Amino acid sequence: MATAKAASEQAATETEQAKQESDRAVVEAAAAMKAAQAAKDAAAAAQGHAGEATDAANRAAYAADQAAFTARQAIGAANAASRSAHTAAMAAARAAAAAGQARTAASHAYDAAAAAIGDKVKAADATKAAQTARDAAVSASTAADAARAARTASQRAKDAGSAAGDAATQSRTAAQAATDAANSAAAAGADARQAQAAAANARAQAARATAAAQASQSWADEAGSDAGAAADAASAAANDATAAAAAADDAAAHAGQATDAAAKATAHANAATAAANAAVGASNQAARIAQAARKADDDRIALNGQQADDAARAAASSASVRPVPPRWDLDQVSTWNAETTRLITEATAVGTARATVLTDARKVALTLAGQGGPWTKTAALAALSASDNEVVDFITTGLTAAAGQDDRAVLAQLVDAAAPGFQTAGNAALAGSDIDVRNFLRSRDYPGRAQDDTLQVSQVMSAARTAGRTVVVQEGQKALDAGTDQALREFLDNGQFVALGMDDQLKASQIQSAARAAGAREVVNAAQAALDGPPVLLREFIAVGQYTAARRDQNTAAHNAAIDGLLAQAASSAATATHDADEAQAAAARARNAADEAAGYADQAATAANQAADYARQAQDAATRAAASAQQAQTSANTAAGAAASAVVSADRAGRSAATAQYYAHAAAGYAHDAASSAKIAYDAAIQAGNDAAAAAIAAKDAWQSVANKAATEKQQLIQQRRADCDDNARDVEAVNLLSNQDCVLLFSGSQAEQERILGHLQDICRQHIPQGDPTLARCLDYRNLFSPNYMATLRDDFTNFVTAGTDPDLGGLLVLIASLVCPECELADLLAGGAAELRAGAGAAALTEAADVAGVGLLDAAGAGAAAQLGRAASAAQEAAAESGALANEAAHLADLPDIGLLEITATNPSASEIRAAEEMAGAGSRVTLRDPVGTRAGGGTSDLVVDGVLWDVYSPTGTSIDSMLGKIAKKYSQVHGGGVIVDLRGTGLSAADFGGAAEALRRVNGMIKSWGKAELIGEVRFFGG
Repeated sequence: MATAKAASEQAATETEQAKQESDRAVVEAAAAMKAAQAAKDAAAAAQGHAGEATDAANRAAYAADQAAFTARQAIGAANAASRSAHTAAMAAARAAAAAGQARTAASHAYDAAAAAIGDKVKAADATKAAQTARDAAVSASTAADAARAARTASQRAKDAGSAAGDAATQSRTAAQAATDAANSAAAAGADARQAQAAAANARAQAARATAAAQASQSWADEAGSDAGAAADAASAAANDATAAAAAADDAAAHAGQATDAAAKATAHANAATAAANAAVGASNQAARIAQAARKADDDRIALNGQQADDAARAAASSASVRPVPPRWDLDQVSTWNAETTRLITEATAVGTARATVLTDARKVALTLAGQGGPWTKTAALAALSASDNEVVDFITTGLTAAAGQDDRAVLAQLVDAAAPGFQTAGNAALAGSDIDVRNFLRSRDYPGRAQDDTLQVSQVMSAARTAGRTVVVQEGQKALDAGTDQALREFLDNGQFVALGMDDQLKASQIQSAARAAGAREVVNAAQAALDGPPVLLREFIAVGQYTAARRDQNTAAHNAAIDGLLAQAASSAATATHDADEAQAAAARARNAADEAAGYADQAATAANQAADYARQAQDAATRAAASAQQAQTSANTAAGAAASAVVSADRAGRSAATAQYYAHAAAGYAHDAASSAKIAYDAAIQAGNDAAAAAIAAKDAWQSVANKAATEKQQLIQQRRADCDDNARDVEAVNLLSNQDCVLLFSGSQAEQERILGHLQDICRQHIPQGDPTLARCLDYRNLFSPNYMATLRDDFTNFVTAGTDPDLGGLLVLIASLVCPECELADLLAGGAAELRAGAGAAALTEAADVAGVGLLDAAGAGAAAQLGRAASAAQEAAAESGALANEAAHLADLPDIGLLEITATNPSASEIRAAEEMAGAGSRVTLRDPVGTRAGGGTSDLVVDGVLWDVYSPTGTSIDSMLGKIAKKYSQVHGGGVIVDLRGTGLSAADFGGAAEALRRVNGMIKSWGKAELIGEVRFFGG
């Protein structure tokens, strides 16, 4: 039976995969247990030492996270083993069905033989029945072989489940050790709440892993037994069918010639009855196996649902405590936290001691160097390495001036996309002082504002009404009914998004309720995870996830209906065999002149015929259900594909906003860097010329202001330069063919609508020329390529296309590098963020980054691997949308100021596409990285290295109460860098490299900690900067 053979082969393949997963889980579990024990020992040794206790708590949290991770791996391995056993059980069920078919053929052959003995006319029927029996014997023999192979696969699946159980046991031990370590650290005075929570999660995961492993072993054992029994039954059925064929051939050869016809007819009839009874038994066996397999599949779906919900809850918990970045469109002062504001107030107060001013100013600079607009950040970075006099100038005048430039950049961006009334008022503010700009950003009052807000609320309501978002419509109507500016603004700034979340909750609950009534378990589970997870997961479920879950439910229903049809066919065949045997018995009775006995067999034959007809109708009904479920699954797949395509459109729309924001942010950053450099040069020159610090400060301020003025007045010159760059004679032939001269200029100087149109056209060209999943697609969609006069859709491997005016290509490369390596899940996160921005068009890159950040680590776990796979590569379309703005851009600019870091080798087992693409984005940056895969798990196999241009470093700004504590934090944070480097930024800390024992000693101590946690891959280098 071909289907049994295919199922057994699939079971063997799945078993091998399960074994590999189990082996990995065992290795990781051993490492986790070692790390947990080390953390426990460290916590025990830390009694009475608060600093060491804090380090021990951090190590305990890390160990608990590792234990939870290995427990999830063990669950995955156990699930893989269960899947293999399930497939083996299906092979056994099909083999049992094949045995039933062979028994039916044997019964029919014996019946034909009995008929031919006394009637020469029936010889042809006997010959035909003999051939049918021989064919059935061959099929049964093949099915027996398949069942034996399935039994072997089941035994190996049981071994894999046992290995998963070992990993689960080790994970449980590690979780308990992490719990002990956390409790000991708490007893020593450390804040171990995070470690204790992580340990509790690890214990829960380990318990589920143990249950999953035990269930997989039990199921594999049962599937193996069933496969063995099915193999024996199929072999016996093949032998019986062969014997029946011989009997039928013999009866055909001697039809009507037997002298003892009655005796032979009775013998054949008895054989037919025995074969029919065996066919009934085989049918029942197949039904029992299928029922057990269905129960195991139900358990698997329930476990997967619980895992998804756990991950969703964890993501929601993480998102709830993560600080939300300030809105991108606020004035700079409004984005500063209370402590920063206090320090600035203290430092600028009359009579504050100079030492206090310097200390406060450097603390402010250290904080603002990692946040805020490009002008503020650049000024803060310059202050970190400046002289005392320059630091005083920064806190007294420079910071205010830089913040004013950032405010102007924000207002200019708002004006570009605003209503006419806002534009008039905004331009008036821009023509005034920095205080005028800041006040307008805070109030946003202008004539006609109420009418504009009313129109915007109505537009939001219209879009919500079309989308069926009733709560948004209701809240919008309340704002309109209130009739006050405050109500309108509150709805536009906050209320619509709160209402959107409520609408999403309501919609997901309705979907779940309908799914529960329909028995759609995958949809019910996915909805529960969405309801318990962060908002971004809820939006993904409504947009795409519900359809992919529905497809899984419908595929399961189609599979179950197909199996029901197979079982009904087997039952119908068995009933037909019983009918044939009863007719044979009736014929034999008549040959023996036993009329009453013949009548009884005839009645039984009629009953069996009715049963066969009923089972045949059931088989037809099951086939109809299977076809309907398959069609529904295809419809859901099409809907999911359409939703994913819509997500791509949303991602591209977000990408256009982000690309525009990045372009102008780059230009502003360039001016800010030029201003800081000019100011530094002027200051140093004045000091060298013998001027005092006051005169030098004035010279520096004048130089800075000249660049700031240039930024405000140079736009027309830049437009002229852009026109020259867009001249067809100055551009590549491909760029001329793809981007007209007019659009090339308008992309730089046109309205927002014109930029949207042109950028959308260029994005479409990228997708037409480059297939989804190709790493060059991200480079084509990169804002540097989109805004370049030499835009290209067919990018060479060595091609780097940068905008010619006001850009910094190295910074752009670092942006992409950091975005990809810090957040490998951002491809999905950005896609999901796009959905939340549907009613927030024009919110800007920072808002999108905020939404992506809220998604948090573990988003893919929360969404479920199945949902992510159904999204396919559509998620990567959002890679370019928003991940490169906000905090990532700040960090990139910070890195840009750090010293050259040369060559680097990264050891990365099974490097992800985002890691590879991130390194490739650094092409031409002058550094080389070798991405090594020592175990050969990279696509294509083998251990060959992938050599690309790039660099993988991270920056750590030390905080803590002791050197040991800071080194412990470095070790914990960068234990997964895989050979990369860590730059320790000592600016503003008062520390030096010598305090850490030097770079070599710091590296030795950090790697010693990492090694003690059982990590095999250590960081490659520690460097100090600014100390």
